[in-house]
Amino acid sequence: MTNLTNLSPAEFSRLVRTGDFTSPTSGYCPGYTQANLVIVPQRYAYDFLLLAQRNPRPCPVLEVSDAGALHGNMVVSMRPIPASQVAKAVEVTAALPRVHGAPIHVGDPASLGIKDLSHPDYGDPVTIKDGELPVFWPCGVTPQNAIMQSKLPLVITHAPGHMLITDVLNADLKGNG
Repeated sequence: MTNLTNLSPAEFSRLVRTGDFTSPTSGYCPGYTQANLVIVPQRYAYDFLLLAQRNPRPCPVLEVSDAGALHGNMVVSMRPIPASQVAKAVEVTAALPRVHGAPIHVGDPASLGIKDLSHPDYGDPVTIKDGELPVFWPCGVTPQNAIMQSKLPLVITHAPGHMLITDVLNADLKGNG
C-alpha cells in the first residue's frame, strides 16, 4: 500500500468510502482537524445541539450538516465606516463573538452577492460617503429569513427593531463563554 499519511482529506475519504481504509485515523492528513461525528434522529437534534452548546470544550460543533426543515441565506447588515477606523471596528466587535462578532466582509458588496446597496432586502438604504468602506456583519434577521423561506406552519418571533431585552449584560457576552 502507498504512503497514506500525506493524502488530502478528499483522497483519504475516498479510501474510507470504498472500504480500502478501515483503521484508526490518528496521524493521517496532518494539519487537518479530526473530529467526532454524531448523527442523531431529527427529533433529538435540538437536544443534542443544546448539550454541545452548554459544553463547548468537550463537545465543539464544527459543522451541522442538516438544518432539518429550515433553510435560507445569511442576511447581512452594512455600516459605512471611515477606512481609517475599520481595523478598530473589527477589533471591538470581534470581542463579542456570541452577538454577531467581527464583520464577515469589508469592501465590495458584489462578492457577497449584493447587487445594489441602494435597494436592500431589509431596512433602509445607507449612504456611503467618500473615505468610507462598506462593512458587513451577520444580521439577526437571518433566522426570520430562513423561517419565511421554509414556510413553517407556526413561528413566534420578534419584529425587526423590536428586540427581546434580556437580563444578560453585554460584558458577559465577551469572548466565547
